[in-house]
Amino acid sequence: MATGDLTVFDEFTLELGKETHNLPTGNDTLKLGIIDNTAAPTANDATPAWGDYSANEIGTGGGYTGPVSLTGVDYTEAGGTATLVANSFTISQNGSGQGSTTAWGILYNDTAASDQAIAFIELGTIDITAGDLVIKFNNVASGSPGTILTVATA
Repeated sequence: MATGDLTVFDEFTLELGKETHNLPTGNDTLKLGIIDNTAAPTANDATPAWGDYSANEIGTGGGYTGPVSLTGVDYTEAGGTATLVANSFTISQNGSGQGSTTAWGILYNDTAASDQAIAFIELGTIDITAGDLVIKFNNVASGSPGTILTVATA
């Protein structure tokens, strides 16, 4: 896995069928929390939820004040492929922010009963005291919608 890679939790595919997630626009609030590498996530984590990772959340303050609510979230289907998008965003540099650490972004559904996690992003080494942290979904510019994941028929 490399910096910037997004990995969907295995459990997410089961949760879609159990209607844990209601992804269409406006129904569920998706958030991205940032954790250090104390307990790095893996795709096969059993029943992953934000509470499993929040104890390792990076220091809040400065530019990062806690999990970021995603904007521009939409879940559409065309030609048998469903696509989840959200706006890319920037956490601004701040001298009182998180110093250098290896980090992961945990994408989770804040509306689901247990804040079930959807996916994680390997962020590599970040240092909010030294520069902005830009989260680009599918390498789309900050403030524009980028693809987070697709679900396709075989």
